[in-house]
Amino acid sequence: MYQRGDLVWIPQGVVLHRKRMPEDDLYSTLHVTTEPAIGMYAGLSKNEKHCKVLVGNTLWEVDEKEMNFYIAKEKGGLNVYHTC
Repeated sequence: MYQRGDLVWIPQGVVLHRKRMPEDDLYSTLHVTTEPAIGMYAGLSKNEKHCKVLVGNTLWEVDEKEMNFYIAKEKGGLNVYHTC
């Protein structure tokens, strides 16, 4: 459904996961979005229900049901400048 490079919208309250690094503490691999976020689709995860999404400088895994294509509603199309 998604292609690499697609902008995706992640709503508030979604749990994001990432791989554990040696310097991580117990809960640093989880993040719950406190406000809607926009990310870039990076591919499928090994878990078939999750996708890899780049949000900021971090590659997160997100449940595919929790994200949608990002479309700027005021113009009816994709607004790349609004996301940067």
